[in-house]
Amino acid sequence: MEANNQTLTKSDLLWKKSDAAGWGLLFIWTGIALFTSMGWGAGILGVGLIILGIQTARYLLNVKGEGVWVVAGLFLTLGGAWELFHIRINLIPVLCIAAGVALLGTALAGRFKHQTDARTPTL
Repeated sequence: MEANNQTLTKSDLLWKKSDAAGWGLLFIWTGIALFTSMGWGAGILGVGLIILGIQTARYLLNVKGEGVWVVAGLFLTLGGAWELFHIRINLIPVLCIAAGVALLGTALAGRFKHQTDARTPTL
């Protein structure tokens, strides 16, 4: 199979198929959510789970995943569950604290990518 005069690898084909499958599932889920009037919580939860499912499938198939979609899937799943179960704690402060803890943990663990000078670590 060729695209733009380049042969696609098996990984490229799996990536394209998983991408198309993900979009297909998202449109199907959106249609179901609208037809059944299930509410925002269940709808957003479903979208988050579909995104996480596609990224998990990519990982299991040894296809490059996308970290931004993993984060988006986690946030959507958390937000949907928050709404669905009527949790009364504000979500934004909790997410800010979690992001801060993750960044602080990364900094304290010493994960610096490149050091141009031994005295000045860069992130």
